[in-house]
Amino acid sequence: MEFAAEFEDQWEDKEFPVSSEIEAIVGRQWKDVQVQLCDTLGHLLFSRGELPPISQKWREKALSNQYSFQDISIKNEWFRQLVRPVEEDERVGFVLAVAMPATDVEERLADLTSVLLLSVVLALLVSSLSVYHFTGKSFRPVSRMVDAAEKISASTLDQRLDLPSVQDEVHRLAVALNAMMDRIEDAFKSQRQFVADASHELRTPLTVICSELEFLKRRLNDQESSESINSSLKEVDRMTRLVQQLLLLARIDARKLTMDYHPVRLDELIADCVQLEKAIAANKNVGISVQISDVVETNADREHLQRALINVLDNAVKFSPEGGEVAIRLQRDSDVASMTISDQGPGIKNSESEEVFKRFYRSPQSRREYEGSGLGLSIARDLIEAHGGSVYIVQSDSSGTTVKIAIPIRQSSNATDISQ
Repeated sequence: MEFAAEFEDQWEDKEFPVSSEIEAIVGRQWKDVQVQLCDTLGHLLFSRGELPPISQKWREKALSNQYSFQDISIKNEWFRQLVRPVEEDERVGFVLAVAMPATDVEERLADLTSVLLLSVVLALLVSSLSVYHFTGKSFRPVSRMVDAAEKISASTLDQRLDLPSVQDEVHRLAVALNAMMDRIEDAFKSQRQFVADASHELRTPLTVICSELEFLKRRLNDQESSESINSSLKEVDRMTRLVQQLLLLARIDARKLTMDYHPVRLDELIADCVQLEKAIAANKNVGISVQISDVVETNADREHLQRALINVLDNAVKFSPEGGEVAIRLQRDSDVASMTISDQGPGIKNSESEEVFKRFYRSPQSRREYEGSGLGLSIARDLIEAHGGSVYIVQSDSSGTTVKIAIPIRQSSNATDISQ
């Protein structure tokens, strides 16, 4: 304590302490503190206030160079008392008792607690900000890698992750992922090239087989042989359509599909599609109705847009029951041309509403009851999206399915490559 330190510093000879000097020391330090000083035998040398005499127990502890704290009551007021040794000439020569009102102690403790709490809060805040800063800085390259990886798809396999400047584990991870993407891209290219080459090579023999079967059909008059030839021609025709679809997909995947935009009236395009599909619909006794709410003209690649519409229409006719009807409606919604194609088929489960637009997807029921490759709707979506549009199922239940095609109405005409 300050008093004990100053008392020890002022000790000079055996005649000290003098009460007046002790009072001066105490008065300069504390005003409400009660002080008592005695020698090693317990003789009172100085007293300020109404402290009870220092007990032998606490005096002996002080003489053993120990500190003692206790709560005492003076005139119904609680004090916190400290009993401690005071040294002279490097030995214990006095015993000092100092008592402070408990309220002062509590106030000081409260102040100390407030300071500690504020310090802890500030320390936590600084620590949190530091951790946030350094963690964010450390994981920022990882976040950029995640953002870049999320943008990579089957159509953007040429994209790569940016390499961090620091040669650390994150850098190694990025290098490894880029190497993996290189291998995946090479595998995709090989697969696409194989599909394109195989489809191209198959077109010629299929054309030859079809021609030879047509020649045989004209030459033979045998009914049984004709039926066999007709069955073969049907399968060849199905294979030819599949090969054409695979070639189209190969061009789309390779981004080599050129979109040649010209003004196209969608009502006339729908009429042409209905005319092409009429024979297939008639074989199933399925009617096709058309409702044109608005005459819409837009710039589009007529051949590719017609192929997309025919694929959706053919799908609707295929799944419609005998005697059913397919309804087509065209209308303009602001700057978008909307076409809906509705059938009366068995419907599509909600869980399959997106699956049906994936390549080669066919539900278990359709595999059992209907022919097909599972490519029609996938190609339709690719071609419509190449026009900047969209195609999706808007309603499907046991009463049928409605597919909506939305095409933006373009005002300019030019040839565009979808790889751009």
